[in-house]
Amino acid sequence: MYTPRVFEVPHAHLVKPSVTPRTSRKFIQDSLDLSESIEFPTPVFGGKIIHHDPGQNRKFGNLLGTVYVLSGVFLATWALYSFVIDSSRTLMTQLYLVSNRNTNLKNIPTVILLVSLLAIVNGCFAFSKKICVRFIHFMLTVGVIGFLVYAAVAMKRGQPELEQFFRKDALRQLQEDYGILPEVTHGVDFIQVRFGCCGLQSPQNFDQSQWKRRGLNGRNEFPKTCFELKNADMNDAALNPVVKNNTAIHRQGCLPSIYEYLVWDTWELVACLCGTGLVMAVNMFLSCKYVR
Repeated sequence: MYTPRVFEVPHAHLVKPSVTPRTSRKFIQDSLDLSESIEFPTPVFGGKIIHHDPGQNRKFGNLLGTVYVLSGVFLATWALYSFVIDSSRTLMTQLYLVSNRNTNLKNIPTVILLVSLLAIVNGCFAFSKKICVRFIHFMLTVGVIGFLVYAAVAMKRGQPELEQFFRKDALRQLQEDYGILPEVTHGVDFIQVRFGCCGLQSPQNFDQSQWKRRGLNGRNEFPKTCFELKNADMNDAALNPVVKNNTAIHRQGCLPSIYEYLVWDTWELVACLCGTGLVMAVNMFLSCKYVR
């Protein structure tokens, strides 16, 4: 006869699980402990991850702001000394300025001084944490750097024009206006005292001058500044010359010395303007890259 078989089905609660369920507290804790011990590799092409410390960023930003303010102070000090305290540049170009050839040349010293003061104020904006203020600082910095580069290029491009003026037109101005216009008289006397020369090409340039034709020279055949002076080292020697020896006259003209002065002076102006602009540009780059 057929005998039925009985199968026993094991209950689920009697089977001990071999794996900890993913939703259990122990599994989650073990996963967290495992993630802390894992060292993730550094990306090959991603570079290092920079963590910005607010305190260090603020100190670095203050340092950059200080450098920017000092750049503006240097530019203002240099402009004051070069164009106000030391009047050599103004007197050297006095003949050119009187001829009204380039009116922009008269305004460049004033504009450079104003821009340097703007740079100092703009440097104070670098200490601010506000985004709008820092944006204004960035835009003003771009404008200041652009002007400095423009002024340097204008100075360098104006050098050939100055040389051409002294080569062609300065002699006519000396013969017509020396002894008549105070600006021309002072400019010529300053050049002759500074370089120890007489006339532009030679002392004979004064023979056909209105200064001699009108008898403004008195008993002097040549201006006093054409001779060796006792007070040649004084600042007012061109205005109040004291002749040391009436026979010791300077025989060489002033044109070679003027050309040499214009070359070196132009490069000095370009170096100061472009150097200050470069410092400001590097300062702005570092501020944008590292300061948050």
